[in-house]
Amino acid sequence: MSVEYLEEWRQKLADISKSQSQSKPKRELGQLGQELTDEEDEELAPLVAIYITLDRAWRNPFTTKSDYARFAADLVAICACEGLISTRIEGENFGNRWLITEDGLAWMRGFDDAFAPRH
Repeated sequence: MSVEYLEEWRQKLADISKSQSQSKPKRELGQLGQELTDEEDEELAPLVAIYITLDRAWRNPFTTKSDYARFAADLVAICACEGLISTRIEGENFGNRWLITEDGLAWMRGFDDAFAPRH
């Protein structure tokens, strides 16, 4: 490769990097994901968050000191206060994992009935 050719190649790369993109982004960076469009979506968001917490406790019980329990501490507290999850294993025996209760399963079934797509 000649020195002249290498210099031309470097100049082309520099010109390409300075050029503007032909297409403009549809969204600004940091605005990824779905946008809430109306008040119903905003009202539904906390219920969905509770559902996710219950589903997680049902499928893969998380410990009381897990990253999820810390991240979703407010949701875990709401679910525990409402009796939807518990660390009670049996009788007066308690563990260190949040488990879904019968009330929690009933709440999930009710949510599914109310918000599942109808065919």
